[in-house]
Amino acid sequence: MSFETAIEVIDITVTFTPPDSVTFSGGDISNDQVTINKAMALIRLTLKPDDTPAAFPTHPIQWTTGDQPVPQPEFCRVRRVNRKICILEVVNSALAKLDTYFYVVVQDGNRFIGGDPTLINMPPTPPTSPP
Repeated sequence: MSFETAIEVIDITVTFTPPDSVTFSGGDISNDQVTINKAMALIRLTLKPDDTPAAFPTHPIQWTTGDQPVPQPEFCRVRRVNRKICILEVVNSALAKLDTYFYVVVQDGNRFIGGDPTLINMPPTPPTSPP
């Protein structure tokens, strides 16, 4: 199994429209849900447009149960690469179905604005044997 087939890479565009709209597109996002079909995934969140003064704050992800904040799940790691790029590393070696909710936080001056995609981690599809 090659590295490319072992890790799922998902690119999501986070678009900020002043004064307080945050929308998501790209990757496998549908109805604000991201579905991961492999045991490991990298989700790259890129803030657009390029000329927006808004940025990802130091802690761009707020984990939640849907209505209450919770600690970051053990199987997730967040890396704020710079003001415009954030990467979520997801490792689900147990291959269990895990529903995890989070808000993506964008900072515009002294204001914090968020949206709420849902990360859904499903068991991976079995590898196929070469012919």
